[in-house]
Amino acid sequence: MIQVHKRLMLSDKIIILLNIVGIFIGINPFNWWHMTPPEEAFDTKPITGMFLFILGILAVFAFFKYVMGIVRPQAKEDKTKAVQFKFLKISLIFMSLLTLLMVLHGIMAKFKAPWVVTGLLIVTFFKLLSMILMAIFVWIGLCTPKFIVKKYKNIVN
Repeated sequence: MIQVHKRLMLSDKIIILLNIVGIFIGINPFNWWHMTPPEEAFDTKPITGMFLFILGILAVFAFFKYVMGIVRPQAKEDKTKAVQFKFLKISLIFMSLLTLLMVLHGIMAKFKAPWVVTGLLIVTFFKLLSMILMAIFVWIGLCTPKFIVKKYKNIVN
């Protein structure tokens, strides 16, 4: 079900390059939580946040293209694929929500008001929840167990 091509396309090379740059920026200790960089140090948090945002959007669009371009046409012909398509659509919603919450977290982290700590805790909770649910629904959508197919096969249109 996963599409593989023999050569790396330009989009593959861009994503790989962004990941490598993101890893090198991300290992900067001043980029971690509660680390205050020295005054002369370059603040990499905005760059890291931008990389997370760009990679999040790219991941959502790539997954959307996969779900709508490959799984959706197969779902019209096969009931099992239709069940998988339903779960992959749900995971796409959670992936989009996760990306939006990451942006919200980055914006809120810049504020110094007392309510921000509570807000960041709530946003972090929902980020973790959407990440866990996304992983579960992607797994169900790609590696659908037989008991789920049996349960939902009759419900799918």
